[in-house]
Amino acid sequence: MTFAAATEQYIQKQIEQGEWKERGYADSAYQWRSTLRKYACPVLGEMPVAKITVDDVLRALQPIWNVKMETANRTRGRIHAVIDHAYATERLDQLRNPAAWEGRLKASLPNPQMRKRGRHASVQFVEVPALMAELREIASFESWALQLVILTACRADEVCGSRHNEYDLDGKLGYGAILTVPPARVKGRVNKAADHVVPLGPRAVELVREVQSLRMSEHLFPALTHRGQRHKSRSLGLHGPLRLLKRLRPGMTVHGFRASFRQWARKQEVEPLLAEECLSHETRNAVARAYDRATSIDTVDARRVPMEAWQAFATTPPAANVVSLPTKRKPAADAA
Repeated sequence: MTFAAATEQYIQKQIEQGEWKERGYADSAYQWRSTLRKYACPVLGEMPVAKITVDDVLRALQPIWNVKMETANRTRGRIHAVIDHAYATERLDQLRNPAAWEGRLKASLPNPQMRKRGRHASVQFVEVPALMAELREIASFESWALQLVILTACRADEVCGSRHNEYDLDGKLGYGAILTVPPARVKGRVNKAADHVVPLGPRAVELVREVQSLRMSEHLFPALTHRGQRHKSRSLGLHGPLRLLKRLRPGMTVHGFRASFRQWARKQEVEPLLAEECLSHETRNAVARAYDRATSIDTVDARRVPMEAWQAFATTPPAANVVSLPTKRKPAADAA
């Protein structure tokens, strides 16, 4: 069995077994095929899997390892999974997977876990309303997705990959207007089976309704095909909104709007733990989680207050922007 044939067989197996149900079969299959065809198959595609060596894997990975380390490491993991599948299918369990990180790959390539990450460049929170005003003048899925990322302070994939059925705009579930992000798109959660429930304010609801009225696919924000049409089964990726942002605010990042929200929350004296929960950050240690088993849905009402205030701030014209949270009154000084 060649590596290319093993790749297709592995992808079909994942689809048939329902392994990619949460993230979406079409999205996952496309991403796996795209990555492996572009970076692995030029070297490994026609090779029998049993003949692939560590040197062959290195030849595939080294050209991109220092340039696109995250993509390269993801590719290595996918090569590893495909080879493991082929070994099991052909009963070659005695062979050691040449894409395993421990061993020669680790000795030959820089460790992706040790790569120093800089902070994501972010728009200052006071500049967000002006940017939102510019985005509202642009009628495109990329603009609408970027606006919703800003309004919800979500990670880009949580919004760009969202489906119509993940939105409860009428509060039918009893929690007000919400977006429920399934576990597969929630990054960094200790509880891998937990949804992330995002409260939606009036402007976010209005925006989602506008986009839902177009309904071109199961995804709220469908991807753009090579022919300039909207994809029926793939969601919008990060690159479209990022290109738009770079045009309007060169050097800024989409992820940076989470920092913009955090800056605003600090200025508004939002309780720090509540602000972190709004960002879907885990704030409890292992002992606390063992006793306090609250999930995202349990805190949605508490998070709604600062999130709706942030959404009001972000959509208020800059000249009139005075939206703030009520602050605690300081006790009056005793009369002399």
